Amino acid sequence: MTLGCLAPYRRLCIGTVMLKHVLDICEKDGNIDSVFLHVQVSNEGAIKFYEKHGFTIAEEKKNYYKRIEPADAYLLQKSFKEPRAVTSTAGSELEPSVATPNSKH
Repeated sequence: MTLGCLAPYRRLCIGTVMLKHVLDICEKDGNIDSVFLHVQVSNEGAIKFYEKHGFTIAEEKKNYYKRIEPADAYLLQKSFKEPRAVTSTAGSELEPSVATPNSKH
């Protein structure tokens, strides 16, 4: 999914309404711990927008984009609840599984 808003319609809360709608669905689901997105490292406006909505930079991905410059991206994350250890049937703790844009879940 790509979230964007044409320049004449920015600063009218359209992007905020769209993002909050998606985040509300994810949070109400109850099975989603975190959501992730990527943004070009030079896109300061988008980075500030997402940070305002609770996202933090989790990682920098070098050469993430193939056809745009700069090619680097930030992976941003928003957590809905604290990650918890999952107990296996053998009684040992396992790390929770979190889907990322490049994972094979």
